[in-house]
Amino acid sequence: MALVPKIKFCITNKCDKVNLYEETSPYTATNNTGGWGTPNPDTASITDAVVNIYDYTGNSLLESIPFFNATTDVYSGVAGAPTPGAFLAVSNYSWTQTDGIFKVEYLVTIDPGVLYTNETQRVLFICNLENCLHSLKAKAVTECDSKSLSKLKDKLNI
Repeated sequence: MALVPKIKFCITNKCDKVNLYEETSPYTATNNTGGWGTPNPDTASITDAVVNIYDYTGNSLLESIPFFNATTDVYSGVAGAPTPGAFLAVSNYSWTQTDGIFKVEYLVTIDPGVLYTNETQRVLFICNLENCLHSLKAKAVTECDSKSLSKLKDKLNI
């Protein structure tokens, strides 16, 4: 089987940063035939790599996060390179998107121009909604006025 790059995309609890984990891991014939290393390419063969974030339809590019280019290389310094296990590739990348569903595309180009991509992947972020709900619950716990508490309960539907 050909290389199948794998990526994990996580938002921080303040909703303003994301972490990206490279999870392709080394090739094994029994449980990771799409991994790095023989018979697949390894990370030393990469000429370009990027994670693109699209809206849920996959039509509007929202973010492009480089993993390997002329100025960026997330692979060479990690344990196990050029066939690394899973690792944190990008930490605390600034995130300005609102809540929603996003398509995540991980593209790896190997010399001489062979392109590999992850399986179709979508993520749901509702961080801002969750933070709003937690804030309303915290207000309900500390509210002393019964009319204000009743209004908060109506907002929370509890």
